[in-house]
Amino acid sequence: MLQALKAHIECIFVSLGCDSILLPNTKIPKVLFITDEALVDPKEKELFYKMVKAMGLGKNEFCETNFSELKVEMLEAENCPKVICSLGDRFVKQIMAKQETIDEIRGKVLSYKNFKVIPTFAISFLLKNEDKKKIVWQDLQTVMRQIEAN
Repeated sequence: MLQALKAHIECIFVSLGCDSILLPNTKIPKVLFITDEALVDPKEKELFYKMVKAMGLGKNEFCETNFSELKVEMLEAENCPKVICSLGDRFVKQIMAKQETIDEIRGKVLSYKNFKVIPTFAISFLLKNEDKKKIVWQDLQTVMRQIEAN
């Protein structure tokens, strides 16, 4: 399955929450958040939405999916967010084939196709390591700068 996903190199990634970008005359979300796992724990969801709110993003300005639900759609790159925030390392390791640990690549602006990808720690990790929240906030500020630059 991973090979099939990689084979669609002209494709973009759209989550269920991003389906609005398929419709004409709709506002394109500014950022796509890709989590390693589904946010099923209420504490994970709460923390995620606090992070998004702190970034100043409204509900139509972002979309979120988890890695296993990531859909590949044949769309032109200008029809989707140009910025991806990877909450965890599955996307950067399995799709981008990066070998570095999340500690080594978090907060860096990586390029993948027409996207700017900023990896940071997973939400579940943050709940267990609250001392990392300040670092993640710095990473989210990098995401915001990339949003403004695009």
